[in-house]
Amino acid sequence: MTAAPDARRTLIVLNVVNGAGDGLLVPTLVLFFVGRVGLGGGSVAFGLSLAGVAAALLLTPLARLAERIGLRTAMALGYLVQAVAVGAFVLVTNWWTFMLLLAVSNSAAAATMPVRQALISAYVGPEQRVRVSAMNRAAFNASFAVGAVAAGLVVTVGTDVAYRALILGDALSFLLAAAVTMTLPVVARKPAVSRIRWRILTEDRSLTYVAGLIGVLFLYGDIIAVGLPLLAVGDDAMPTWVIPAAFLLNTAMTVALQVRLSRGGDDVRSASRIGARAGGLFLLGSALVGVAVWGSSWPVLVIVFAGVVTLTLGELWASTATWGLAYGLSPTGRADQIGLFSLGGILMRTVAPSLVAVSVLNLGYFGWLLMGLVMGVAGLLLIPAARAAEGRVRRYAPAATTGAGVEG
Repeated sequence: MTAAPDARRTLIVLNVVNGAGDGLLVPTLVLFFVGRVGLGGGSVAFGLSLAGVAAALLLTPLARLAERIGLRTAMALGYLVQAVAVGAFVLVTNWWTFMLLLAVSNSAAAATMPVRQALISAYVGPEQRVRVSAMNRAAFNASFAVGAVAAGLVVTVGTDVAYRALILGDALSFLLAAAVTMTLPVVARKPAVSRIRWRILTEDRSLTYVAGLIGVLFLYGDIIAVGLPLLAVGDDAMPTWVIPAAFLLNTAMTVALQVRLSRGGDDVRSASRIGARAGGLFLLGSALVGVAVWGSSWPVLVIVFAGVVTLTLGELWASTATWGLAYGLSPTGRADQIGLFSLGGILMRTVAPSLVAVSVLNLGYFGWLLMGLVMGVAGLLLIPAARAAEGRVRRYAPAATTGAGVEG
């Protein structure tokens, strides 16, 4: 399959474009709608949650539609939809318009995730899928950091024009991403899964169980994004410079280590064990970061940063486990099957900020231990859950044809 190396490079370019665009928008989205448009902070947070629910509900239908019209075309269309929706953010004057555009944008973004994984599955063999996914994530994070730095510089200007320029910059990045997508080799459409097999693959409790456990592991994202900033609020809080420093450390480790730590997660059994390892690191990392509730002395800050390092290592292994399980338990490589394993993470993103806030603000150090324990248990349960799901898939699903079906 001579097209695969070029396709891999194109996918990396695509993630660089996506990362830079998201880096422009994500750090400034709430600031723009609250500070410039005049929406309430609570209503914006509620809108983000509702948009996440919409994305979860539409993920599988959109992924099935992508298989019907062709993966490459579907992903390009997804980027075009995001370009229009995000670009229209600058016209928002009320919550309902904000909610509609955000739901459209988030749903299109969620639908492109399994399509991208299905394309990787088509372009490379089983032994390379997880590694290529890791390379793409590292590229995304590196360019996201560049975009975020640029956003930070522009936000210091503080004008409406500056904010709108960042939003339109992200919209333009989606247009560029659509153009890059259309340079990928065409992937032959896979035959539809029979209704009986589809019901088994989507309704079987063992697969649902695995997807749910993966979703629980995704709680780690808001440990740093929400929990850590909350520790910088109060009379005896951490200094605020800790927050950007923690994000920078997290990003640098992801870029440097994600590909290396993706090794060994190419089959279901290995991926589940890596998931269990990630859960253990999340437990330890939460326990370390949580010591910040006792003050802001230098020894405490050293322990907090040790916790950030530990959480990031867990994040890298959790990503590896997620890719390995999604590919291994979706043997046909269809986007609609792979998408099942994104649902848990999408739903967790809608509730995780509130869960983390309640734990940190009301339960103190015990809240941090509780969050870590939940993720640790979820990681351990992945091993038997993945074993059971693999047995069901082997029994009912057709053999994989990974690496075939690339045309042109």
